[in-house]
Amino acid sequence: MVIVAVVCAALLVGVLGGIVYRRCKARQLPDASIHLCIPFAEPVLFGTEDVTREYEAIWGKEVACERATEPSAAVDGAPTYVVRARGHSLRLIASPSSLRPDLTETAIQGVPDLDASAIDALRQHRGHIMLSYLSGLDRPRERAAFCAEVLFTLLKKHGALGYVDIPAMLYRSKTGADSSLAREELLDDVELFFLLVNTHSVDMETSFWIHTHGMEQFGCPDLQVSFRDEDQHSYYRDLISNAAAYMIERGPILKPGHTAELAGDGIIYRIKPVKPDRDHPFGRYGAIELVPD
Repeated sequence: MVIVAVVCAALLVGVLGGIVYRRCKARQLPDASIHLCIPFAEPVLFGTEDVTREYEAIWGKEVACERATEPSAAVDGAPTYVVRARGHSLRLIASPSSLRPDLTETAIQGVPDLDASAIDALRQHRGHIMLSYLSGLDRPRERAAFCAEVLFTLLKKHGALGYVDIPAMLYRSKTGADSSLAREELLDDVELFFLLVNTHSVDMETSFWIHTHGMEQFGCPDLQVSFRDEDQHSYYRDLISNAAAYMIERGPILKPGHTAELAGDGIIYRIKPVKPDRDHPFGRYGAIELVPD
């Protein structure tokens, strides 16, 4: 079988090693599974006032950014910062070094249509920023939207090449991220899906399999669908995208045993659980399958 656009989950182990998460108050989530990495062409020049000013200029909202001072603040010698807004906080590590070469190559292999100049730039990058959600109220869409806003703000910095979304097993160039936003004042559900969720298409020889990675960032299971007619590939990819955007807005309301019309064409889909698969691991909430009734 052939898998299209896969970035290995080894990124998670390689990039996050040494990060310690804080414990939070009741009804807060200490780890929202949102981990984003931005490679830079040169070592990162980072200032808290720059982030504050650029974020507020783009989004029209207040944000606070300060250098962390707790004993665990430095990771591999890189300074750590905390960015806060609207009850949410995330950790930002500005590293003057590149990612490990094997992790860089894994990101490159995960994007079949990445052009030669982008590949060369990624291989030669000399710094990176790691962004991880820390704490906040248990409102998954708001958490993800805040992280996406900070991500897009940092991508505006000189030398940013793109970003790796680790839970989604996704690498996207800066140009690709820019083109995903219809407007900068508000991220809608479709834009959040494009920025933070990956959709894999798998040729199983006798059938086709489409599934997502990264829905755990919204507190939801991933989705999958299987079909036999190659001509229906676009239909089922749109089906998965629409169902995912629906759950990004409303939460994990599609549950095993439910039925739903998801494409507006009268076809009813049964929601089935998906058994864990070590070769194709999903996020912390597992996955559900959409089966036409």
